[in-house]
Amino acid sequence: MQSEQFTHLFSPIQLGDVTLKNRIIFLAHWTNYGNNHGYQEDGLASERLAMHYIERARGGAGLVCVTQSVSPTGQMGRTMVNAHDARNEKVFRWMCDEIHRYGGKVFGQFNHCGHTSCMQRPPLLYAPTQMPGPHCYVNTKELEIEEMEEIKKYYVQAAVYEKEWGFDGMELKIAHDGLLRTFISPYLNRRTDQYGGSFENRMRFPLEIIDAIRREAGPGYPIGIRLCMDEFTEWGYSWDYGIQVARALEEAGVTYINSDAGCFSNYNFEIPNNYIPMGFGVYMAAELKKAVKIPVVASEGLMTLCRQKGFWQIEMRI
Repeated sequence: MQSEQFTHLFSPIQLGDVTLKNRIIFLAHWTNYGNNHGYQEDGLASERLAMHYIERARGGAGLVCVTQSVSPTGQMGRTMVNAHDARNEKVFRWMCDEIHRYGGKVFGQFNHCGHTSCMQRPPLLYAPTQMPGPHCYVNTKELEIEEMEEIKKYYVQAAVYEKEWGFDGMELKIAHDGLLRTFISPYLNRRTDQYGGSFENRMRFPLEIIDAIRREAGPGYPIGIRLCMDEFTEWGYSWDYGIQVARALEEAGVTYINSDAGCFSNYNFEIPNNYIPMGFGVYMAAELKKAVKIPVVASEGLMTLCRQKGFWQIEMRI
């Protein structure tokens, strides 16, 4: 059945030095298993979290992505796992070994949640510019250069740890609830220094992080990007700008782009409800594939093989 009906979907694909056995990717998401429902310390990976991902590899996924925070200031909640915490080594080593035993690969998705972080008391929401978030009435704190350098170090430390622990690659989140998306946003980034103003300046911080990770992880280690292609808001950036960002990331040497849409201010697209058509993001991924030469990941409502097969016929030869 697989070879006859889903030939492309079940064919291997190369991402940097890593070969996936098929093109089925279990995308990163928040499981709420990070502190085992209060039975262990916040930010620590639990056995339940590990089993959640192991079971997806056992079910046949070629790649499993594990969402994580990369800084004490960037954790969205108590149950979000911290990639920069060395105490997660034991659980993550075991998880990676088990995923590999089933023939799967595993990437860590790194995110500083920025203006949606909520672990500080009182809330301290980091952003490129001090201004009320468009979805709340809490002022953000404009990051100082020294604080940005500290966050960059946390990203690199997380990458070093996870490569040692058995992760096969990593994915940076420049999407809905992430700090890096706010840096590339013309609306949210109103800085007047080298990190704001022009397109090149807005891209500077994410590209510096990618470059720093690449120097530590090596040239063949996969670095993917979960990228918001269109914020779908009246104030946000749209498709043409998303393509411009994607091309800049490709030029910077990222391995693939995981196409996303919507933002925290438009939650129906970030987490599609019943009013959003299944697979709506696939058409955007198909257009993105025409604009870049690196692999593109399609998502949004691809729940069954038959649904996926239908979308492969819409030029989705990724």
